[in-house]
Amino acid sequence: MKYTGEVVKFKDRQGSFGFIRTDGPNPTDIFFYYKYLLMPGYKTVSPGTRVEFELGENHRGKMAIKIRIVSLPDGSIPEYSLQEDSE
Repeated sequence: MKYTGEVVKFKDRQGSFGFIRTDGPNPTDIFFYYKYLLMPGYKTVSPGTRVEFELGENHRGKMAIKIRIVSLPDGSIPEYSLQEDSE
């Protein structure tokens, strides 16, 4: 099942992890590691980035996996995101 949400925090230099706040009537903050960002090159995101993701689990509980950028904080859509949709 796919979920949508917005990145609310990303700690790049201090651990490469962050949190996504889910959309819906009961928003929840979901933990993620940068390695699950589906993007080329250096992986980083900013708060306000809209994403689509699936839920996985590790020894600490639920976490976001297979995270795809839907739009950047300025509302633009990254080219690599458009290319994945066309496949």
